[in-house]
Amino acid sequence: MRKTLYFFAIILLFYSCQKEIKKTITVEKKEIKPEPKFNFAENVFMSVYDLSEKTTAIIININDTEKQTKFDKIFENIDLKNSISNDFYHNTKESKNINFVDTLGEYKLIKNINLTNEIKKNVDAKYYIYGTKGYSEMKINEVILGLDECKTNIIGLTIKNFDTLKNGKPILCSRKLLKLEYKNNYSKIETLIEKYNKSKNYDYTDNVRTKVFANIDSIYFTYDDDFAWGKHPNKSKCLYPTRAILLLKKNSEIETLWTEGLDLFGIACD
Repeated sequence: MRKTLYFFAIILLFYSCQKEIKKTITVEKKEIKPEPKFNFAENVFMSVYDLSEKTTAIIININDTEKQTKFDKIFENIDLKNSISNDFYHNTKESKNINFVDTLGEYKLIKNINLTNEIKKNVDAKYYIYGTKGYSEMKINEVILGLDECKTNIIGLTIKNFDTLKNGKPILCSRKLLKLEYKNNYSKIETLIEKYNKSKNYDYTDNVRTKVFANIDSIYFTYDDDFAWGKHPNKSKCLYPTRAILLLKKNSEIETLWTEGLDLFGIACD
């Protein structure tokens, strides 16, 4: 009888220890939350365009919003000191303040050494450039300027030798690398985006439809462009080349997270 009780006590002790071990494991176990794939707030995005046959650039729009940006202020300050706009609009030749670098595309592109120096202090030396098929990390080359009394005024950060065979047409850039997915067919989301665009009732539009080229989960990266206006302006039907990052919500609604575009029609003069 004593042996039986002793054996039973051992079993109870073993069972009690097992429960304690399980409790300890349960208490010490921590939930590991996956890191978000896309942190919008901590990144910087800019559009990228082929401005001509020989010039591809990251684009900063200037004097494009009611609230002045850092780059608006930089340009305004140097323009006042160096008479960049005055020389550009009233002189057909180069001056001590401006040099023409490319007149083959939609814009007559110029550069100013003081603007170059100041802009380079306020941008990164490299950016990740995303095309319709892939991406590359690229160095900034020159700082150029495109002025027009009617169209969007731009500062361009030129890049050299973007591999279009590997990466496709250049679309946008970011400071931090994005893990984009490139899929073959985005027709369903493009249909939703088209409905979303029509609901906006824009006063000025063209016939170029929005195309999706990549995504991160339910965030979609898009462009409106026929890629002809820079190299062959007379053959282009695109008046408002645009880049955008859109969020598809659970109720199938679209939210614009970021967008930038150019007005090549010249709404300001219409």
